[in-house]
Amino acid sequence: LLNAFRAHYHHFDQAVQEAMAGSADSVVLARLGDDLDEYAALVREHQGVFEPAELTMLQHNISLMQGDIRAQFNQTLDESHHGQPQVVQVIHSGNVGRPRIEIDAEFLAWAHENRSTSGIARFLGVSRSLVQRTLLDLGLTHPQPPP
Repeated sequence: LLNAFRAHYHHFDQAVQEAMAGSADSVVLARLGDDLDEYAALVREHQGVFEPAELTMLQHNISLMQGDIRAQFNQTLDESHHGQPQVVQVIHSGNVGRPRIEIDAEFLAWAHENRSTSGIARFLGVSRSLVQRTLLDLGLTHPQPPP
């Protein structure tokens, strides 16, 4: 049993080092954190198989690994929320009049497949006519004949 704990410790040590060195996915980091929590619980449950000094060192190192994984997980989440694309851009020409509003073509194509024109306009905070005009300009829809 003691050798199994030692083998698992080395496995976790390597996995944490790899996660810290690379760009690990937040899901992978969360699962690794959960696995470390379970391992720590098993060490506490079977602490009698360890020498006191080894148990202290093992628990301390597990705690450090858990902290590293939590920090890496939080950093990964923070980075995933940065650099979000601008879907609506307000372009000021420097001339008199209203600024031009542009909607990202790729987003609009996706949104048009999944939502109504009114729903897109509400979500973006722009007028329905702007969404309709942009759809026409991009060739994503065709003008409808008058009733």
